Parts: sequence; structure tokens; C-alpha cells
Amino acid sequence: MQLNKFILFLLICTLFSCEKEYISNDVEPNVNSGIINNDNFPYPCLDGECNTSFEIDTLVSPGAYLDDNGYWHVEFNGLFYFTVMGQLDELDPAYIINEVPLISSEYYYNLGDGYTNIAMYTNTPRQQFTIFEDIVGDTLKIDIKTRFNIDMGQRVEIFDEINIIIEWKE
Repeated sequence: MQLNKFILFLLICTLFSCEKEYISNDVEPNVNSGIINNDNFPYPCLDGECNTSFEIDTLVSPGAYLDDNGYWHVEFNGLFYFTVMGQLDELDPAYIINEVPLISSEYYYNLGDGYTNIAMYTNTPRQQFTIFEDIVGDTLKIDIKTRFNIDMGQRVEIFDEINIIIEWKE
């Protein structure tokens, strides 16, 4: 009978779990712990400043050009798409895991019901957009949100806008 009480006591004791005590140099896995903060992480971009550049790919859309007012002109030549390509600054090595940069570019294309697409893990994003024949002559607006570092640590978000006039090919 004493043995049964002892075993029951041990079983009850095992229900209470032990937890690791963290010392100041340890990093607790809880992001909200106060131990992890942005001061522990480097700035996301290698050169200390995050920059983006987006343009229409003229290999996909020959004849596309940027006018003096900042509008791209794309000819509708029977192809039902055009491509936006980007160049993003290099990330600090702390934000590159297995040679994959923790970076994303989200494209918002407002036509009809709207359209959103995300290009991730590349410093040279490329995104194709559909052209419908009934939008020839219209001006399209593409908003792009780029996030440098999509994980823990310091983050930088940059917003770009591309305005595109779709024209008939002459």
C-alpha cells in the first residue's frame, strides 16, 4: 500500500513541468519576452540604406518606354501580358538563410476585382501582369510594397508605384 502511494506521488509530481531558466546571454524563443529586440539585430540592408527600383521589362514588351511624366507606355501587341522587374538592395547576411534572402515584394494591381501577388526570396523580382483587350487606352496603377527582412529583427518597408498606359500597337 505504501508503494502505491509513493508511485501516485511520483506521478502527480511529473504533471508539473520544469522550465529552463534563461540567463541574460540566452535568447528565449518568445519574441515578446523583452530579451529579443531590434537592438540585437543589424539593419536589414548591407549598405545601410534600403533601395528599390522597378521598371517594365522591355525584352517582354519591346517599345515600352518611360515618359517625362513618369508614366510607362506599353503597346498591346497581341501578347496578353507585360512584366515588371525589380532590383532590390542586398540584405545583411544575418537575413540570408541557406543563400535565400528574407525579402518580399507585394504587387497590388487594381483592375476589376483587384489582384495581389507576392514575389519572395529574391533581390531581382519579376512579375507578369495580364492585359485584357478592353483595357487598351486605360492607365493602370501598380502599387508595390517591398519588405526587407520578413523574419525577426529590424524591418524596412518601401512603397513604389508604377503607372502604365496601355496603347494599341501601330
